[in-house]
Amino acid sequence: MKVALIDVETTGFLKSMDSPLHAQPHIWEFAGILWDRETDQEKGPLHFRCTPPEPIPKKIEELCNVRNDDLLDLVSFKANLFLLESFFSWADVICAYPLHFDLRALAIEIARCGVHHTFPWPPHGICGLREARAFASELPSHRLRDMHYAISKGTPQDHSALGDTHMLLDIMRRICQKREPQLEPTI
Repeated sequence: MKVALIDVETTGFLKSMDSPLHAQPHIWEFAGILWDRETDQEKGPLHFRCTPPEPIPKKIEELCNVRNDDLLDLVSFKANLFLLESFFSWADVICAYPLHFDLRALAIEIARCGVHHTFPWPPHGICGLREARAFASELPSHRLRDMHYAISKGTPQDHSALGDTHMLLDIMRRICQKREPQLEPTI
């Protein structure tokens, strides 16, 4: 199984499914690591930040330790599309924590680029949050950092797409040593 572990940071929370694309938040950071489960080898990471077309709210600036000024004069998300296509064409599974948020945010951003129907989406997904909850159901907190420490005993990373992707890889390696993760269909 070839897994694309990903995390995105956005300008806000996703709106309802029937909201127009222009009303949805924008991705300003993407990180991904490719992991071959059979060989336990990893490729990457693929990591980029881009200038969103709207400012990041103060709360997100504080949470992610980033300022809007840090994101000025970067390329657009669309300018990184060829990197994403190459990245995802290698994988047959996408994994995120939680899957539904990151996958939907990515699908929205790719739809804005006009290539949603030709994008090489992996056919299967793994929800890292659901897997971690099933693996360590006794934990009172299901935050990624707490799960990472409890499951892998690893040092927490900074809250960023790249740090979160590394923590997710640690969690999934540990879970997959004990059992098979549940696959679900993607887009």
